[in-house]
Amino acid sequence: MLQLQPKLAGWQQQKFQLILVTSDDANALKSFFKQHPMPVKVLLDPQGEVFSKYNIQYIPSDYLINEKGVIEKSFVGWDANRSSELEEWLSN
Repeated sequence: MLQLQPKLAGWQQQKFQLILVTSDDANALKSFFKQHPMPVKVLLDPQGEVFSKYNIQYIPSDYLINEKGVIEKSFVGWDANRSSELEEWLSN
């Protein structure tokens, strides 16, 4: 997540939203975002409903989901170049 931080402000100008879906503890997330403020929406999913709906099996995973709820592109695992990959995909 932190590797995306420098790009988030510029991405806000485009027609998409970045939503962090997590089963993490709410207090831990508050602490994290207090130390690392980012313009991102957070969806707490303690029961794993979103993970089940999109068949998310690996963490971390990044998904580009269109306005109809269909996955357009997925990125599984951590990659230091993720922000570049996302930026390239979004520019097409």
